[in-house]
Amino acid sequence: MIVKCPHCGNTDLEQFLYLENAIVHRRLIEVVGKTLRIEADYDTTPCDDDDEAQHPRLMCSARGCDGGCFDVPSGLRLDFIG
Repeated sequence: MIVKCPHCGNTDLEQFLYLENAIVHRRLIEVVGKTLRIEADYDTTPCDDDDEAQHPRLMCSARGCDGGCFDVPSGLRLDFIG
C-alpha cells in the first residue's frame, strides 16, 4: 500500500508527519504491506478517541502542497517503533 497525499499526489514518506493532536506529531518510517510504521521515541499510548482534541491524521509537508492534513488511509494498521 502507498501513502499518497490527496491534495498534491506526494508519496515521499519523509515529507509526511503523523499527527495525534495539536501538539504531538511523529515521523513516518515506512509502509510494510498494510502496516504504517511510525517513529515513537516516547509514550505510544493510543489516543483517547472520545476526546474532541484527538484527531489522528497525516500531514503532507511537500513543497507547494497547501492541502494540509488528511485521514490515515483506511486499511492501514499503525505500528509505533521506538
